[in-house]
Amino acid sequence: MHLLEMELELEYTEREWKSDVEALERFARTCRAARVLTLDSGIWRALCLRTYVPPQQIGPEEDALQLVKQHGNDWRRFYIEHPRCRLDGVYISVVTYLRRGETVSVYAPTHLITFYRYLRFYHHGLAISLLTTDPPGQVVRRLNPTLRMSGLSFGRWRLRGDLVEVWGLEDPSVPEERRKYSLRMNCRFKSTARGRMNKLEMLSLATENRRTLEVEDVPIRPSKPFFFSKVASYALEDRVEQAVVEPHSARSPSVSIALPGGGGGPGIAYSPPRSPTPGSFADSLATLPPRAKRLLALVVALVVVVGGPLVLRTSGISEGDGSEYESPFGTFGGLDERVTAQRPPRRTANDGTPRAGLFKPLAGASSNNPSISLSSFLESHFGAPDLPPREQPHVWLTMADATWARTGTAALHTFVERLNVERRARYGRRKDGVRDTKLVVMCLDEECVETVAKYKGAYGRDTGGGYAYAGFMHNRPEQIFASTWPKLAAFIEVLPHRDLFFVDSDVAFRYDPYPYMELLMESYDIVAQENDSWDHFNTGWMWIRSSQTAADAWNEVLQMDMKQTSRDQNNFNEMQVLGTALLRQHRDGGDPRRKPLLSDFTAKNGLKVHVLDDNVFRSHHFEIDRPYAARDRSVYVHMTCGDDTLTKVFVAKAQGFWGDVDGYYTQPPPLLTVDHLSGTTEDVEQLMKILLTAAHYSNRTLLPPSHATFLDIPSTTSSSSAHSTRQIYSSFPIPHIAEALGVGIVEPRYKGLAARELAGGSVLGRGEGVRADAGRAEKDGAKGKAEKIVRLAEVVELDMRHTPTLSSLLSLLSQPSFSPSSAPTLKLINFDWPDSQHWRLWRLPRTL
Repeated sequence: MHLLEMELELEYTEREWKSDVEALERFARTCRAARVLTLDSGIWRALCLRTYVPPQQIGPEEDALQLVKQHGNDWRRFYIEHPRCRLDGVYISVVTYLRRGETVSVYAPTHLITFYRYLRFYHHGLAISLLTTDPPGQVVRRLNPTLRMSGLSFGRWRLRGDLVEVWGLEDPSVPEERRKYSLRMNCRFKSTARGRMNKLEMLSLATENRRTLEVEDVPIRPSKPFFFSKVASYALEDRVEQAVVEPHSARSPSVSIALPGGGGGPGIAYSPPRSPTPGSFADSLATLPPRAKRLLALVVALVVVVGGPLVLRTSGISEGDGSEYESPFGTFGGLDERVTAQRPPRRTANDGTPRAGLFKPLAGASSNNPSISLSSFLESHFGAPDLPPREQPHVWLTMADATWARTGTAALHTFVERLNVERRARYGRRKDGVRDTKLVVMCLDEECVETVAKYKGAYGRDTGGGYAYAGFMHNRPEQIFASTWPKLAAFIEVLPHRDLFFVDSDVAFRYDPYPYMELLMESYDIVAQENDSWDHFNTGWMWIRSSQTAADAWNEVLQMDMKQTSRDQNNFNEMQVLGTALLRQHRDGGDPRRKPLLSDFTAKNGLKVHVLDDNVFRSHHFEIDRPYAARDRSVYVHMTCGDDTLTKVFVAKAQGFWGDVDGYYTQPPPLLTVDHLSGTTEDVEQLMKILLTAAHYSNRTLLPPSHATFLDIPSTTSSSSAHSTRQIYSSFPIPHIAEALGVGIVEPRYKGLAARELAGGSVLGRGEGVRADAGRAEKDGAKGKAEKIVRLAEVVELDMRHTPTLSSLLSLLSQPSFSPSSAPTLKLINFDWPDSQHWRLWRLPRTL
């Protein structure tokens, strides 16, 4: 291609595509040679670098050159898969509802009301919102910064992940001094059958009082999602026409924080329009001299002869097939234009069973049983249960709703995928090879199925998604808890034929558990976690050997639950099933109930049981109840009594038991931190509020200290201490604050854990060094990871003695020397300097 450019005397500009992408794909579909030409990475690289520009389409700390590595360094895949706001059209929401009219005599009319919401985005951050009853045909051509009509608002926008944040929406026709309120909106991209990321679902709408900065949610019902519609006249507008627009708020976006005393910021600067560019590839060819056209025709002919068969071989499509593969990424550009792509990984078994599905009962069936049983699901994906053990994977069952599927279960999946590749690399050459582990999520709702289907592989690539089975949603008896039924039903159905692991979604792994399990699995029927409660063992992590006796035991638990609802763990350990409490007592003449209890016993039904070492398989509540439990030896922490879901997740992270879920550690954000939090309760609260405000307005993530010291609260553990020092997550509801305010907060050990992950720390065990598959794991490049580790250690200090007001602090944070690129980690210092504690009197956002 470069030689051709030189021969044609064309300037090399990375082959930037000037027309729209649909034209490129239409040209590619004309013949195989055209497809070869359009797969040139130079075209797609130029498109991506022109599209994914901070701070709108990606964050200021992100770079397209780094993001492409998440898509296998394939620029075309990057352009197809990565979320982006479309600027060549408008997002339209159509809402229709019925309203009663005024009754006159016997005449009672009903009105059908239809109104439209329009959203248009510009590359420099301008967002135009319009609420009107005018249909699209009358609006879209006029929807630009020069428009003035009722229901029109101008604001700012940015895209973070798949979340679109729009803020500062104000009516441009109202004078600045009369504007009392602005609107803010949060939407999330969704994909549909007609296209990828072409649907915007409104999550929230709120008003902000510009004087008091109070934020109040606005009901969004009735409301319908926005759908993208391309507008031909927009496609040529890389720059909006220069227009005079009234100033509006330039504050940073958030769902709930507002800066006191904030006013309007500077107006938006617009760039003049550029000269029109050729409308198609054919227009560019028409300008070539005759000799160049003949040479180009010769090159195309050679590509057809030589490249055509190569395309067929590399794409896996036989010549006899002749059909073109339609990408599941959906529409690409217009509503009806499809994009061809390389065949993605399979999402079904050989017999067509999907990896993730609801498996609803068949229409007209006489029962509510799922259309595919769990046993059939496992056999389709993992083979028949009578295969030799070395040919079967270890099957881990877990349960999750939508929230857990995004958090704890996602971490489990990340760990399992990482464990598989490391075990293959380390042990794959031994005599019988190594057995993989497969995590199967028994979903409690539909959103869980959708989430698990999007799970990525060990290297952050799409490998077909995770395994999700939601069949037990449909046949649960009313007496049984929704979170108990899948576990009972799975054991009763599957244990007669297949060994099973069960793991709760609040179990967070750090190291490989198999070295502590595999020998025991040869001698026992049940291997389970210690619980230290009512002399039971914990059923949140256990392995059970396949047998009818084990299945019958769980069936007995089900019958007990049908009579009186209880936790399955309690019933399974009770006297009528296993008889755990009595059988674990000591029989040497001493105290029969001294701790620890016996770890080996034979249950009433003959099953041989081993209870695992609680130093290795640790529960969170052992930190309080069992001070001898050694955290450094633990392969996981089970958040048994760790409060709600968000708190369980944060505490697991704080104790070092979390994985690189969605780049949590390998894509470190800019951080804001402080050395310590100490003072009276009022002082500590004020300091925390200042940190949250500063983090929000500087677009940083808060890195809190590990503990907070309250000088006016006596210690609960020492009668001689007049103050109390607590873990930061015991001092504040950290994850709930983060969720409510939209401010990222990481665990105190984040920097060390991120450095370990970037350096390639192994999950095979403590002392293993770097991961066994380190050669393949360098998807980010050794140099890129080393640079991130170096930046994690770079800290810039900001002296609080130089900030007499909150406004002065926020002004300093906006200076280039304190920007994320200059200061990866920003530390606030000298809070407690005598005579400089003016921060005590600062008036902070009321939301806090």
